[in-house]
Amino acid sequence: MEDVESNDPWDNMPAPMPVCDDDRDLVKLTGIPTSYKAKAWAQIQVNDPALAALLKDSEFKAVVEMFQADIFVDAEAAPVLPVYKDLKKLRP
Repeated sequence: MEDVESNDPWDNMPAPMPVCDDDRDLVKLTGIPTSYKAKAWAQIQVNDPALAALLKDSEFKAVVEMFQADIFVDAEAAPVLPVYKDLKKLRP
């Protein structure tokens, strides 16, 4: 049988993989009220400096904007924010 290359970029994508455990508490960073932003940002910088660097990265920001994505992170990074309870509704 002959191998056929596909021109569809989606055919060459790796299989999806979970990025967090189902039982992990997450907080949603996008769309939070202004009153939470400064405190949440201060906590992220202290609790997870690598995450803070990623959130400031221009390429990361461009991808988020391109896909109009929401950002969810481990609740331990910003404990001031309420835990997002409806993550399972987001999964296909």
